[in-house]
Amino acid sequence: GNMLGISSAFGFGLMIISAVVNYYISRKILAYQGEFMVKKDERMKVTNEIFQNIKAIKLNAWELRYNDRLSEKRREELNRLNRLYLWRSFQVFVLYTTPGLIALVIFVPYQMMTGEVISAGKLFAC
Repeated sequence: GNMLGISSAFGFGLMIISAVVNYYISRKILAYQGEFMVKKDERMKVTNEIFQNIKAIKLNAWELRYNDRLSEKRREELNRLNRLYLWRSFQVFVLYTTPGLIALVIFVPYQMMTGEVISAGKLFAC
């Protein structure tokens, strides 16, 4: 009779683990968001420098030098953006899979301990 309560402890444990994992992921997302904004600002500074000095750049044939600087800043920015979206994707994966995993972690041990499939009446009984 108390087997569902015992197997519910597994589900509760998974909820706790999921909350801790989500907290860790959120901290990573926040860190990469900050790094991305710093790299974006650095790229925008180089871009503004190019626009402000376009005549001197053209006159002295410095296009390749400035293009390399700008490309490097953009590469760094995209690297941070890629990591940011990778962590966001992982967060969405965890958030969408957790409810199904919790149900699995509750019902499979129940069936293994009792040898019976849980009925809707037992599942929804108060």
